Amino acid sequence: MKKVVLKWPRTIPKRINKARHVLSCMTQNVLVYPNPDPTLQEVKDKVDELVMLAAAAEYGGTDRTLARNVCAEELTTLMNRLVVYVQLVSQGNVLLTSKAGMDTKDDYTKWPRPGKVIALGANPGGNAGTILLFWDAADFKKMYVIERYVEDGEVLPGVMPQSGGRWEQITTLGSRKYLVSGLVTGGMYRFRVAATNSAGMGDYSEPITCVAR
Repeated sequence: MKKVVLKWPRTIPKRINKARHVLSCMTQNVLVYPNPDPTLQEVKDKVDELVMLAAAAEYGGTDRTLARNVCAEELTTLMNRLVVYVQLVSQGNVLLTSKAGMDTKDDYTKWPRPGKVIALGANPGGNAGTILLFWDAADFKKMYVIERYVEDGEVLPGVMPQSGGRWEQITTLGSRKYLVSGLVTGGMYRFRVAATNSAGMGDYSEPITCVAR
């Protein structure tokens, strides 16, 4: 299977142009890529923010330059998450990858599929309606995929998740912690995590249930 690559430029102006190209391509091919993670709006907002901060940094100043550089790194993280999403959807198909404004190359990596995520834990978050997830590192991972079990009915405080729902992806990220927000205080939620790389996705962790603060 070919590997999806972004060919991310070194300079900020070229990164802005590349991100805009990817946004344009994926917007035009929404039927191929219906549920990008992160959303295209998130990427667009970050591009717009970087354009503003880059213009401000032209006037000099350590604070302005630092703000621009931090934003540039945040955009890089979002774009890397898009690469993972495109890899999962396209499976390295050259034509499908081009529809996302990205490229492919032969994958010479010796990495196998990632190992299973183990020791998935969860605690109520520090703010209302949040749960903090955390887990041990999986072998050969590039990113982690987090899924939540979604009930067919309404989530109610004190009621355990039942069968009849479905697993839905909520995000991908490179770190081993994630704060889930926007939950019902007192509601019980079930999550699972899997590692992914260019060779595919590893086995899901054992699901864990936690009560939102």
